[in-house]
Amino acid sequence: MRKINEIDSSSGRFGLNTSELPGINSRIQREKAASPFDGIRILDLSAIWAAPYAVQLFSTNGAEVIKVEYPARPGFRLFGPFPDGQAGERFWERSGTFNLLERRKKGVTIDLTSEDGVRMFKDLVRISDVVVENYTPRVMKELGLNYENLRRIRPD
Repeated sequence: MRKINEIDSSSGRFGLNTSELPGINSRIQREKAASPFDGIRILDLSAIWAAPYAVQLFSTNGAEVIKVEYPARPGFRLFGPFPDGQAGERFWERSGTFNLLERRKKGVTIDLTSEDGVRMFKDLVRISDVVVENYTPRVMKELGLNYENLRRIRPD
């Protein structure tokens, strides 16, 4: 048996040679393996709690998530907790709830009520695999972005 404080010059660690430790090499290989949702891109228009949390689980497990926010509605960015209990001048960067539910997501602000915004959103749909939204049924239909119309843009 080796002493822990001996330096193993071949590994550069204190008395640790990973080939002598059962299971550690397989754990390292698993960590290097692809995540379950690598290669999946999700457009996230969700709000409130359940859907943002569900999408965050996909991003944690390798999906690329693009959070689409509406400029006039900062959503979770208004909810605390905030450091020191104060929203502060830059509240949009300080919300604990937002940072919890939206971590590992990319973000874009698009006005879906404008022609340019709808065009940009459709461009994102073309390169995405999944669209997640939890609006009332009328919202996406009124925007012309209901399921049937999105399937025309990305049939697969």
